[in-house]
Parts: sequence; C-alpha cells; structure tokens
Amino acid sequence: MGSEPTYQDEFGLNPGTGQGPDAGQQNPMKWVHRSLRGRYHWAALLGLALAAPGAIIGYSAVPPLFVSSGFIEVAPRLEKTLYTTPDSEVPPMYDSYVSTQATYLSSARVLARAIDSPQMQALGWPGGQEGVSRLASALAVIRPRHQQVITVAVSHPDARSAQTAVNSVMDAYKEIYVDQSAMNVTERERQIDQRVQQLSRELSAIRESMLRIAQEYGTQELDDIHAQSVERLQRMENSIDEMRVQVGALEAAVPAPGAEAASPQPASDPTIDQLAESDAELKDLVERRKQIDKAIELNRTRYGPQHRQMQEFNRQRDALTRLIDDRVSGLLQLVAPGEDGQPAGPAAMRLARLRADLAALTILRDQTAAQVRDLGAKKVQIHQLQERESETLKRLNETATALDKIRTERPNLEQGRITVQQRGELPVKPSNDRRVALAGGGGVAGFGLGVGIIGLLGFLKRGYRYLDELDDLDRTASLLGTLPDLESPSEEDNQLAALAIHHIRNMLHVLSPSQQGRGRVFAVTSASAGEGKTSLSLALGMSFAVAGQRTLLVDADLIGRGLSAQLDMDTKRGISEAVAARGDIQAFVHKTSQENLWAIPAGADHAFNPERLSEAHIEVTIASLRDRFDTIVVDTGPILGSLEADIVCAMADRVVVAIKRGQAPNLVKASLSRLRHLGARSIGLVFNRATLQDMTKSISHVSIHSQSIRALPDGTGARRRKATPLA
Repeated sequence: MGSEPTYQDEFGLNPGTGQGPDAGQQNPMKWVHRSLRGRYHWAALLGLALAAPGAIIGYSAVPPLFVSSGFIEVAPRLEKTLYTTPDSEVPPMYDSYVSTQATYLSSARVLARAIDSPQMQALGWPGGQEGVSRLASALAVIRPRHQQVITVAVSHPDARSAQTAVNSVMDAYKEIYVDQSAMNVTERERQIDQRVQQLSRELSAIRESMLRIAQEYGTQELDDIHAQSVERLQRMENSIDEMRVQVGALEAAVPAPGAEAASPQPASDPTIDQLAESDAELKDLVERRKQIDKAIELNRTRYGPQHRQMQEFNRQRDALTRLIDDRVSGLLQLVAPGEDGQPAGPAAMRLARLRADLAALTILRDQTAAQVRDLGAKKVQIHQLQERESETLKRLNETATALDKIRTERPNLEQGRITVQQRGELPVKPSNDRRVALAGGGGVAGFGLGVGIIGLLGFLKRGYRYLDELDDLDRTASLLGTLPDLESPSEEDNQLAALAIHHIRNMLHVLSPSQQGRGRVFAVTSASAGEGKTSLSLALGMSFAVAGQRTLLVDADLIGRGLSAQLDMDTKRGISEAVAARGDIQAFVHKTSQENLWAIPAGADHAFNPERLSEAHIEVTIASLRDRFDTIVVDTGPILGSLEADIVCAMADRVVVAIKRGQAPNLVKASLSRLRHLGARSIGLVFNRATLQDMTKSISHVSIHSQSIRALPDGTGARRRKATPLA
C-alpha cells in the first residue's frame, strides 16, 4: 500500500545526513544548539554569574605601563680616505643588516648582560633566567622598514625602572656588538701583518720543493718527458704482442722432441684450430663463421636456397672465409722455408731465440713502466705545487693590500657605523591603560565560560531529548509516532496520549496492512529496560481491540514479566508452560476484561530459563496464532539483553522500538544495528516521554481536540488512560 513514510515525509528531516540544502555537511552550530537546547536559561544565569568576577579579574590583570624609548642609528656608509672598504659603501643587503642589529638588541646575550649591570641591580631586578624573561617581555625593538634608526623601548609599571632598563639594554648591546665589532685597529693590523709573514714563508717552502724536483729531471716541465715515456712503453707492448703471436705459431708448427724422433715424415702445416689457439684475431673469425653456419642450418628448412635471408647468410660466410684464409696465410709465412728451399733455420732454434727476445723485452717493458709511473707521480706533484704556489701568491697579494687599506683608513674604521643617537628618557605618564578594555573582555570571557560549561555538560550527557534529534538514525527505521511525558497528567494530557496511541496504531495499520486469514505480528522492544515498551504494548493492544480487531497480547519478556503484572496474570499459565508442554498454544490464551483482547502471560513458572526457547517452536506457535487473531502484539525484553527478543523480532512483521527521552544514541543505534543483523523485516520507532512541542509536531495533522476523541465513552477513556505509557 505504498512506501513507508520517512523522516523527510513526516517532519521535513533527513535522518542520514541532516536538514536543509547543506545536508551533506555537519553544522557545528547544530551541535552547539543541541548541547544547549533546554538549558539556555541555565547557561545565561551561570554566564552572568561568572561575568562579574571575570570583569574584576580583567580590570586588575594588567596595571598601567610607562614606556621609555631610545634610538640607535646604523649609518649606511662611512667616509673614505683613499681606499674603498666595505664600511665606506652601502652593503648590498643593508636593510637586512639593520634588521640583524635589531635582532641582536633583543638577544638573550644582550639581555643577560643588561640585567647584570649595577643600575639594574640597584632597582632590585631579578637575576638569572627569570630576569631575562621579564626584560624580554617588557622590551620592544622597533625598526621601521627602509629606515636606519632603531627604536628601543621598555614598558614597566614604574617609570624609573623603564628608563634604567632601556639604557642598560643599549649599553649592553654597544659593549657586545658595537665595541667588539669595531675592534682595535692596531690589533687588526697586527693580525693581518702576521698573516702576510706566514703566507710569505709558505710560498718560499713551495718554491723550494719545486726546485728539488726540477734538479732531478733538469726541468719543471715534465709533460713532454712523460708523454714520450708513455709512447715508448706502448711501442714495447705492441712488440711484445707480435712476438707472442710468432711464438704461438712456432709452438704449433714445431713437433715435440719425442714425436720428431718417432716419425721420419716432415711435420705438416698447423691446422686452423691450432693457429686459432695462439691468435686471438683468427679465433674470433672462426667463431663468427661457426655462428653463421649454425644460422644457415637452423633456417635451411624454413627458407629456400634462393631466399634473400639465406643469400645474405652465404655472403657473410664467404667474406669470413676469405678473412680466415688471409690470416692463416700470414701466420704460416712465419714458419715457411727460406729462399734456398731449406728451412729458414731449425724451428726449435728460432723458437728459442724468440722466447729469449720476448723475455728480455718484457723486462725492459717492466722497467719502463716503473719509470712512467714515477714520472707521472712527479708530474702530479709538480702540478699540485704549482697550484699551491698560485693560490698562496694570490692570498699573499690580497692580504698585503688589506694591510695597506687598514693602515690608510684607520681613522674612519675607528669611528664605526653604529651610534647611539638618544638614550632613554624618563616618562611622565602611562602610555597604555588597558584596564577598561580588559574588564570588558574578562566579563565576556566569564559569560562565555558559563555558557561553555553548560554546553559541555550537555554535550557529555548526550541523549535524544527532542524529536528532531532522531535525524541521525538510519533511514531503514521509520518514525511511527511520539508519546507524551505524563508525570502529572491532566485530562487533556490523557486525551493527547490516547490520540498518540491511536495514531501509532493507524501508522502500523497503514505500513503493515492486514491480510485475510493471516494475523499481523508486532514485536515491541527497546534498547534498555524502563523505556515504556511494556506500557506501549498494552496500550497498542487495547487500541487495536477498540478498533474491533481480534487482538492478542503476548508477554515474551520472561525476565521482566511487566505485561503479565499489568494484566494481573502473574500466576496464570503462559509461555513457560507452553514451551514445556509442547502442546496447543490455545490452552494458554486468556480473555481480558477488554472486548476483542486476549493475552498470553509469561507463565506461572518464574524459574523458567529463556535458553529453553526454541526458534522452531516459537515459529509454529506464531503461525497457529496468526490463524486465530487479527493482530498479535508481542512484548519482548530489551533487544540488547534478552534471548527471546532475538527470536521474536526476527519473525515479526514489524518491530516497534520504544525510545525514551534522554536515551543514549549509541544504545539506540546498536539496537537498530542488531535488528538489521537479525533480519527484522521492518523497524518502527516510537519516541516516548516527548515534550508537548514534539507531540504537536508529531500529530499536527490530527486535531488534539478531535471530536471523535472527545466522543469516546468514559469507560473506554479510562481504559485508554490506563494503557498510556506513563499514566
């Protein structure tokens, strides 16, 4: 019969994301309002109570201050006599230099020197870190941008103390940075002169070292000698390589002594493989030809002999074969006979001679290599000495020039760039009296503190106190209605409660319409005990009965048994006996005094253990009751703490969750989460003990003074009032 009404349908609320066009964002003001809602008057009273002491504290917090100021000038340049020195020109970062001096004025070193002065000690100024901290908080160093004057000011409740403190700071700064930076010119001259003498000695030592090396080789220019030695060494290496090739060829051609004696036949020419063992170039050519042969064999079945790839392979092989033949011919000539047709000499003698020459040349090569290494080291040493000579000579010239500059510009350097233009004066009146402003701020802070305390208490004591605070619950739980707070009910309050119960009944009827021959099952539960679920169950049962429906109330709260107590059926048989008997449930149904209303109490066996409940038996029992009644209202225990609630809520057509005013949100959300986990088909919420404003909002489309409500019989009204949650 249509979709279930949501918070947006009922009250214009969005339970998942908040209200209004900015629903996707959490509004901080909403949390503030929720924390203070209903407590605004207490927040105002506490704020006003704390505003007065806050104003008093603010007025007396800061006494009036006297300010004494002095001025320091940082000259951009000094006059010069002959030389242009750094002090006679504007520094490239002059503005930064002035800012640095301002930083020095407020440094811990200057402040520590200032508080140790006799004048500050006479004032009784504390020493150590405490005195430095107090002076730092009272000191103000002001340096306007692009200005060469620095203002130094000290604020203090006593005028004389302010003047003494500012003068002590300027004196300490002058002693540490001005006097020391403009050090005695004679001392600076002495240091530079010593530097000139030291550099002169270093230069002489370097030149003596260079002279010793030059005497060994006759010159300091060793580059050409080293290059010639390297070239000679390279020629020796080439000759050694050639002789090794010849030795390898002869070793392959000359048979071993035993073999020559055994065979009268002349030795044959060495094979290509034998020559390749002693010649790297021939070995490489042979390996490349083998790779070409392997490629031809692999592609023979894939390509025909006339294929372009096969022809390219054949061309490469022919070229390698020609190169191999040429190399073999050259190697064989090394062992060929002489022009007279006889061997060029006994091969063994030629081989021995080559070996002897190779050994002699190798020794000479090693000696030459050692000479090249030694010559290279001397060459590097000469270059290093030449670089040191050049660098030392350069520094010597620069230092000598600096010595001449300082001797010429001594009068200007002694004057200095920084001067104290004005010392601190004695102030005659306070410069800043903030007591009135601080009193106002203290009053505002006190009022805010009072409001904050109330707000914090409200935030920490979180609970659903108003209907629209339910907007953060899941969309799957629809709101069925609200019930009023009836601690001291009037006749009109009772009528309002009855109207709310009928409204909830109608919502259940619309959301879970009845079917012919099959009764509806509504399970009533809550997050914790004491939320009015039992009274709600009884009131709903009576409301359905008044509407003419055959209604059955079932007390499935085997721990609390509240419904059985309200129906005065504590001693009658019910659920516990039905579970034990496993018989027809009809024997445990009892008629109440209300027409169309029956009940199954918890049972006379108060020692019955809920663990004995069987899901299958409960399912069969509910199925049999559906055939006999139009509406079945089951009062269960709290969903978070009872076993029977899990079974019943999973089988019910709709679960009604009672939420009392002030209930913790985490418990409610945990209850809804558990119901979804159990597979509850539909969940409806009833907000209990609501304010009159929430009641009006909840049933605003039905008149509280409805004639149909006023026309109900007195007896019905009495029963209805008895069924309300807090009646």
